[in-house]
Amino acid sequence: MAYKTYIAYGSNINTEQMSHRCPDARVIGTSVVPDHKLVFRGHTEGAVATIEPEKGSSVPVLVWKISKRDEAHLDMYEGFPRLYVKKDYKIDLDGRKITAMAYIMTPGRIEGRPSAYYFNVIAEGYREFGFDLAFLRRSAGMDYETPKADPDARIKELAEKQKAREFTACPRCGGWMRRELYMNCLSRRADIYVCEKCGMAEALADFTKKPDPVTDWYIFT
Repeated sequence: MAYKTYIAYGSNINTEQMSHRCPDARVIGTSVVPDHKLVFRGHTEGAVATIEPEKGSSVPVLVWKISKRDEAHLDMYEGFPRLYVKKDYKIDLDGRKITAMAYIMTPGRIEGRPSAYYFNVIAEGYREFGFDLAFLRRSAGMDYETPKADPDARIKELAEKQKAREFTACPRCGGWMRRELYMNCLSRRADIYVCEKCGMAEALADFTKKPDPVTDWYIFT
């Protein structure tokens, strides 16, 4: 069976997803695409990943071997050639220079935010392969400023941003939040909203009498 080398930088970093999409595919390593940045485009909300040139930056990628059948499946999932086209890149794999194919978004699409589901699918892959989650959050517009020394002041500042709809990430875990505040959970620790998952985690912590302090939150790490 003939195989092609393919590099994934978005949701296809997630091996569980790829096992369904591309049953013949196998991981052969990790690498980076130098002088490129990770961007989310397509819609203001629900944007999807692509990479674009940026001198001095680099994007972590998962390197796969895929069959012709896998590539046909990916062509369908990636909307080739309308939404994505294919481009070859030179990357380093275990000290060897190789050529690998990636799907790159076609021009003219606006930059936006990924959905919570899409972001978390990518984040699972980042965790599995030890990629920098802070890089993913920054690329998705989810990073916070350097934490302030006073936790109360920090919480108050973020509460005001939430009321003004100037927020993206959950202050407790760094995960994605819904844009409408009422669709999230009011924290049991401070007068601020957290994601649904963190709201459940706080309730469980109270039930087991193991409350977690605010200073353990993502915004203070």
